[in-house]
Amino acid sequence: SARVPPTPPAGCDYNDFQVPEEFSGALNPGVYCGGLKIDDDDDVNVTFNPGIYFIRDGRLEILDEARVQGDNVSFYFYGDNAELLIAGDARVNLSAQVTGPMAGILMWHDVNATGSAQFLIKSGNVDELVGTIYLPSGEFIGEIAGGGDIAESSAYTAIIAEKVTLKNSANLVLNSDYAATNVPVPAGLSNTGGYVALRQ
Repeated sequence: SARVPPTPPAGCDYNDFQVPEEFSGALNPGVYCGGLKIDDDDDVNVTFNPGIYFIRDGRLEILDEARVQGDNVSFYFYGDNAELLIAGDARVNLSAQVTGPMAGILMWHDVNATGSAQFLIKSGNVDELVGTIYLPSGEFIGEIAGGGDIAESSAYTAIIAEKVTLKNSANLVLNSDYAATNVPVPAGLSNTGGYVALRQ
């Protein structure tokens, strides 16, 4: 059966929220209006507490050298220009929710959102994206200067997108070690193990 998207809470919990330089700590689920920006500083270390992060009317930006991690988290993008940018040498390790309306879905882009709907990864240190990235009207782009792997340390990654583009010798590694995680796997994926690497 078709998945029903989560219903965003009314209003905004955060407006134009920016994680400052040298921040080390946790962020909480909620509605981030105007997007969420994590600054480019090697002292920035962000942990996403478990839950759903609603990214409304703006981008989730994880910039050069920031370190970001979170387990049992999911991101729902909607509104105007709701997109993703992971830049530079940002280190990212994320895994999707285990239960609830976003179970197994790491990122979901609302089909009615406006803008270019680009989910752009420019860092070669995005090691774990465990779960499904669902972009029914969006484009997943890997563009790593000098090449590099995306999601190579994930137990599994599934991408459902209108378009997938890889540039600059970026490798998108789609592991399928489903038994290594408790993040639910979408129905229809074969439990054959191994991995698939998309290269350009």
